[in-house]
Amino acid sequence: MHSGVRIDPATSVQLDTRTWLAIVGSLPDCVRKRVNKRSGEYQRFVESVIWVAWVDARWPELPADRGAWRSVCARFLHWNRCRLWEVVAPHIGPVASVHLLQRADRARQALSRGCPSQARAHARRPAPARANRPAQ
Repeated sequence: MHSGVRIDPATSVQLDTRTWLAIVGSLPDCVRKRVNKRSGEYQRFVESVIWVAWVDARWPELPADRGAWRSVCARFLHWNRCRLWEVVAPHIGPVASVHLLQRADRARQALSRGCPSQARAHARRPAPARANRPAQ
């Protein structure tokens, strides 16, 4: 199987044209039409998600040139609800797909437990405990 994914854990992920076209071709029609209109933006989004999953990074650790981390995280969660990562995974190679699907699964489990902040897959560090304030 062809795996046209180049991963540099320090900086980025790059999908080759053949792999990207295979991913787009496997998406549901309604998503494919949207992706085709802004292919470069969506390719960068998918590459960013693969990188975050590969290095098990927190979303704020996403390099700024890969997109606004909040937007990437929100779109990741939307694609996760639609189970689109299961469509993407077969095209990116066995090791990268394991990382991606584990990240997606952890987010789904957090949502099923009613923990949307955990579903954002480490989007924020836990807030420090607050001491009780005296009544004024």
